[in-house]
Amino acid sequence: MKEEVKETLTETVQNFKSYLPKYFPLPHPSPRNNIWHYNVGKGFNSSDKESHEHPAIFPEKLAEDHILSWSNEGDIILDPFSGSGTTCKMAKKNNRKYIGIDISEEYCKLAESIIAKY
Repeated sequence: MKEEVKETLTETVQNFKSYLPKYFPLPHPSPRNNIWHYNVGKGFNSSDKESHEHPAIFPEKLAEDHILSWSNEGDIILDPFSGSGTTCKMAKKNNRKYIGIDISEEYCKLAESIIAKY
């Protein structure tokens, strides 16, 4: 790429970056914005070690943020693929009723044992 084209592109990107915050401010991080940041992976997704018996753990904080954003205390939260029960656990911790469904009896028992601690 020619040097003058690179300079023009760089200048355009810099102008655009300075334009964004002025007209589209995004507080960082904001728990109620449409962009949420989470640490994920073993040790971050769940505070319950036994949750890691399930191959696809849903981050607790993500479940909690959606529950708090889209429901009120006493509402019923439905998780049709409950796995290790993260969404149901966070619903219970935030004073919501919950229904968890999973095809695997093994994971239903795992979820029950985790949720029972709360």
